[in-house]
Amino acid sequence: QVLDAAQFLIAEGRQQGGRLLALNLHPWLLGQPHRIATVQGILHTLLVEHGDDIWNAAPSDIIAASHR
Repeated sequence: QVLDAAQFLIAEGRQQGGRLLALNLHPWLLGQPHRIATVQGILHTLLVEHGDDIWNAAPSDIIAASHR
């Protein structure tokens, strides 16, 4: 679902400008051994395979960019 949403937002962003995908990672999700590989795969795909299309930003980075 995360990757589908990211691909949709990347395509939409190319046509209409930037989009925001908030990825909230909760310890309950990350702390489960059977989920770690899936989370790693999602992060790898987002940051490595789509790295040129995605700006990985903290909220403070987004706020700073909006004041430029």
